Amino acid sequence: MTNTTVRYLFASDWAPPVKSGSTLKVPGATVDGLDTGANLLNLAIWSLREQGLVQVEQLRPVEDERVRVMGGQSFARVRALGKGEDLPGLEGALLAKAREEPADGMLARFSDRLSGDDEHGLRGLLLSLDMGGGAPWAGVAGYCFGEAQAAGLVEKQGRLFKKPVITDPPAVDALRDLDAEIVATRKRYRREQEQLDHAVIADCVLALDWAHSSSAD
Repeated sequence: MTNTTVRYLFASDWAPPVKSGSTLKVPGATVDGLDTGANLLNLAIWSLREQGLVQVEQLRPVEDERVRVMGGQSFARVRALGKGEDLPGLEGALLAKAREEPADGMLARFSDRLSGDDEHGLRGLLLSLDMGGGAPWAGVAGYCFGEAQAAGLVEKQGRLFKKPVITDPPAVDALRDLDAEIVATRKRYRREQEQLDHAVIADCVLALDWAHSSSAD
């Protein structure tokens, strides 16, 4: 079970309540999709870095952006470190994209010129994920749900409006110590790498916002 999916299973304990139209159903709650999806992406990138599977670098200081073209220029860059085994869930999807060679087609080059983004820019990596239609945060959570479902921990239940429900409470409870360890390790990292973490979460928020707004056009 990847770190990101473990945290997803306990999202009702930490994810923010709905504050806009970006609703997201997680096990036991309905939360704000944009914030929750961005935090899951940030966690997944951090987890891949902790495992030595990717290198994460800050490209420029985080600043307010009033205008973005094709998603905008990333604050951070993510490079895969060699080849290796595949991972499940959101971490696996991100790692697979990071391992791909930068696209070299005419359309890709045109998009790069428009956005001015780094060829390993985090926003481009995130926007290359399959995040579904107008609710990209649901696509992000879907990767975590899929991993947990394959492990027999959750299912979607309900007649009219289906929602993720924990189907094996003892197995999920057994992950609480690991969840607490992830939280503690993350806190230390954020204290030591505050600027880098800020850059990554900002890219995650802006990529999801762009994916949502561009799909609504």
